[in-house]
Amino acid sequence: MAQGSSGRVVIDLEPEFKQLLHETLKSKGISLKQWFLEQAETLCEEHRQPPLALVAEDPVSYRIASQKTRNTR
Repeated sequence: MAQGSSGRVVIDLEPEFKQLLHETLKSKGISLKQWFLEQAETLCEEHRQPPLALVAEDPVSYRIASQKTRNTR
């Protein structure tokens, strides 16, 4: 895909999908530009600093496992 030096982004979409996208965003009260910028900023931020690879345990599962461990001692 060509990349020019202007500030424009051009994407070819199927007309039906474009209409659906605009309708969906309108129902959420945001413009295509606003949505795109939010998504693009999030993507770039994640690229600059990837999220930590720590996986948070489900607190309920953790409590149940902890109780089982205590009960078997």
